Amino acid sequence: MIQFFNNTGFIFGRNNSLLKFVDPVDIENDVNIKIQDFNMIAYPNPFNPETTISFSIPEDSNVELTIFNIRGQMVKTLVNSNLDKGNHSIIWNGDNESIEPVSSGVYFYKLIVNGKSESVKKCLLLK
Repeated sequence: MIQFFNNTGFIFGRNNSLLKFVDPVDIENDVNIKIQDFNMIAYPNPFNPETTISFSIPEDSNVELTIFNIRGQMVKTLVNSNLDKGNHSIIWNGDNESIEPVSSGVYFYKLIVNGKSESVKKCLLLK
């Protein structure tokens, strides 16, 4: 859960444990902040044995799509290359970088576009 108090963001985990503290940043009024999710979705979710992660990018971009476990450890990089603008679908079959199956649980898929824009969502692997 993410909560903001007086322009300061806090990320809470299970049992309301504080996972991360985000210092406030002064932003001039004429700066626009745009948060994109790139229409990113995993289907099916929950999944077994595989899920398809779909996303859309508005222009040709350098894209990195990575899977992380609940501890924040990188599990697998699915994409790390230049992609053409448009819709893309990548299948993750529940394995890690060593091509070994991962255990059931919550995983996060993170999309970084051109090294700055990012979107993070979660999926659930049930065995």
